[in-house]
Formats: sequence, C-alpha cells, structure tokens
Amino acid sequence: DDWFTESPRITMETTHPDASVYYKWSGGEYVEYTAPFLAPEGVNTLAWRAEDQAGNRETEWIRQFMVDTILPALEYSVYPEEPDGENGYYISEPSVSMSTLDGIDVYYAIGNAVMMPYQGPVTIPKGSHTLTMRAVDQAGNGGEEVTMDFHVDPVAPQLDAYFEGFEYTPENSSQWIGFAPILTVMGSEK
Repeated sequence: DDWFTESPRITMETTHPDASVYYKWSGGEYVEYTAPFLAPEGVNTLAWRAEDQAGNRETEWIRQFMVDTILPALEYSVYPEEPDGENGYYISEPSVSMSTLDGIDVYYAIGNAVMMPYQGPVTIPKGSHTLTMRAVDQAGNGGEEVTMDFHVDPVAPQLDAYFEGFEYTPENSSQWIGFAPILTVMGSEK
C-alpha cells in the first residue's frame, strides 16, 4: 500500500509467441497492450491477462496503484488580517488558521522550532517571529513552505515619574510650590 509520487511506467509482455496481452483500469473495458504506459493519478486497479489466437485466456492478474504526483496546497488566514499597530507591528497577538483538503496534514513552526502538527489556530506571541507552514499529503508529497514574519508588541509602555523634593499626590496636585522641581521620567515595557 505504498504511494507513488511519480507515475510508474508499466511494461507488459508474454512469453507465448501467439498471445497478446490485454489490460484495463478500475473496471473499464479491456484493451490490447501495444506500448508501455503510465499509471493514472489516484487510486486505481490494473487488471491484465494474456490471450492466445484460439481464445484461451490466462487467469486475470490484479494490482492496485496509488499515484499522487500533485503537491498539496495550503490555505491560511491571519487575524487581524493586517498589523493593527504602527510600523508593521501587531498590538494584539495575531492568530493564524491553516487548512487544506481532507487527508492532508499541516505542519508549522515558530522561529527555529521543530515543525509540529497543526491542531488549531496558532497564536503568535510577543516579539519578532517567523512562522513557517507546510502541507504534506498521504503520499509524502510536501507542498511549498510558506513563511510569514510577525512583529508583535501587545504591551503599552509604562512611565514612572517623580519630582525631586516634592511628593506629588492627587490631593496636592493644584498646590503652588516655591521652587523649580526636577521631574525625572523613566520608561519601561514589561
């Protein structure tokens, strides 16, 4: 039950000098073999037999061919669709959903992590990251890798400020002071 990722070339012959070989695919009509041919795409059953001039037929032979030469396609969506902050930054952590046809697995990795199976929407955490996605079908065909870069900063900066020599409170915020205060401001992002 192995898949072919390239269509196998099929050659038939008989050792009987007065016999011909006939074949058919998945319940179709028998046709006489005249030249090598390729197995068709998909899961198909090949039947064949030899027949001599007197009409004697060999017992039918059967073999299943599973051929998948088509690379799987990957579809994805990002929410929010575009960065919702400035300068290409997301200020909310974006979520990426991936999909493809049944029977096809999807794998992804954030940064240099090992690719892992997709099981649901992927949230991109704070920081700068590259998301890599890829679909792989049951035959082992790997689709094209899709990469996306994200810059995520969901935390607003915080300022801490104080006046030297004066303790600011809501109660004294409208009081006059008799000196030139020095305001020290420190910023951080946690």
